[in-house]
Amino acid sequence: MRVPHVLTRIVLRAGLLGTACAALGCGSASTTVVGPSGEKCEISVTNNTRELPAIGGDGSLAVATSRDCTWSASADAPWVTLTATSGQGAATVNYSVLPNPDGTPRRSRVVVEHQQVEVAQAAAPCRYEASPSTLNLDAAEHQVGITLTAPNGCAWAARSDVPWLSRAEPADGAGSATVRVTVAANPTDARTGTVVIANATVRVNQSGAAAPQPPMPQPPTPAPTPGPAPTPGPAPVPACTYGIAPERTLVAAAGDEVTVAVTASAGCMWTAVSNASWIRIAAGGAGSGSGSVQVSISANTGGPRSGTLRVASETFTVQQAGACTFGIKPNNYHAGRGPDSIAIDVTAPSACAWTTATDAAWVTVAAGRSGSGNGVVRLEIPANNGPARTAVVTIADATFTLSQNGLCNPTIKPEYYNAGRGPDTIVIRISAGSGCPWTAASPVSWVSVAEGATGSGDGIVKLLVQPNSGARRAVTLTIAGQPFALTQAGPQ
Repeated sequence: MRVPHVLTRIVLRAGLLGTACAALGCGSASTTVVGPSGEKCEISVTNNTRELPAIGGDGSLAVATSRDCTWSASADAPWVTLTATSGQGAATVNYSVLPNPDGTPRRSRVVVEHQQVEVAQAAAPCRYEASPSTLNLDAAEHQVGITLTAPNGCAWAARSDVPWLSRAEPADGAGSATVRVTVAANPTDARTGTVVIANATVRVNQSGAAAPQPPMPQPPTPAPTPGPAPTPGPAPVPACTYGIAPERTLVAAAGDEVTVAVTASAGCMWTAVSNASWIRIAAGGAGSGSGSVQVSISANTGGPRSGTLRVASETFTVQQAGACTFGIKPNNYHAGRGPDSIAIDVTAPSACAWTTATDAAWVTVAAGRSGSGNGVVRLEIPANNGPARTAVVTIADATFTLSQNGLCNPTIKPEYYNAGRGPDTIVIRISAGSGCPWTAASPVSWVSVAEGATGSGDGIVKLLVQPNSGARRAVTLTIAGQPFALTQAGPQ
């Protein structure tokens, strides 16, 4: 029978293990085996980890219950992954959480049967970056936009240290935003001010108003006699040329600081402007002649990226490696005989590439052989006409375990036996498919399994029946999943 695949979260109720073996025959002698009572299957859950850090990590839950009681577990948030979603008896369930990208703490619940426990994670540290970090403007009035990058939930306020930088809109907020600032026209000399948003500083350099040109004096009336030869004018100023070294750099995901050397003639002015919020000018945003620019590259929590910095007329390129973390849900699945279709959700930062692969010929990757960022992998498995089987599927850097039932329908012969007072020996023959496992067990002390307690494929089970000095008695044993009825006579 096909076991349907369920994509939504399911919380199963606790089961009671054990079967009731009813006694047959006359008299008061009987044997009954029962499973644990409802009270015995009370379950309690304790979270051993009070709070996990913002960078992610692992925690554990302690499940306390009787050893015969089954349970299942699930999390209500995709950023929490459980290492086990079902079990029996007391156990420790480990879990992991993805990094928290927001500047606020977050909470999730893990449900083990009817018990709920909270999983808590700290907020990400609030880091602010403003781009551009330096603005060079002429004397006219301007409205400029400053791009602020900050985690969601991180509050900020904008202010300036001079009156001619005014009307920041919006004046405050939380998370990333574009802040517009009005720069008043400058009627006097060149000036410099700063705009501070949270702890990110933007320097504004504004040129002074051009001085009015004095009227040209009228040339005097030439004398009748020729004067001395005119003095030669000043030599023309050479054009400014610029160079930088290096012209590009490759940075690890953790970030770094890089120094860019600037080559220019004496008196040649230049500025440095970043075109990416994660590339910040730490020092040397403007200069004259040769100098240097100190560049700070932020840590990368996503996929690989590239950005540029403009220094005078030259372009400096930064290429940064990605820091990709992956998660899958679920991480295991148990199928019936099949056929079946299984969907696995993949979580990953955008631009982080992943692939799906398996060595099992009976598993087909129908969708999601490769992807980038969040996605879904769909596996197709055919009906299994052989023994039970398992396979491992590698998705990104995570392992997905798949198991499937086989075609195993054992039969026993005989199916019942009437014994005398005993002692007696009973042989039961088992017919089963190759590789199909089976077990045999007795629930009473007067019948023991002398041979064949476990096996696979065809085999035999040998039972030993003790002498009976009391009333007639009966019991039903389970052998290879089939009922075997046994009765034994008492003394005449």
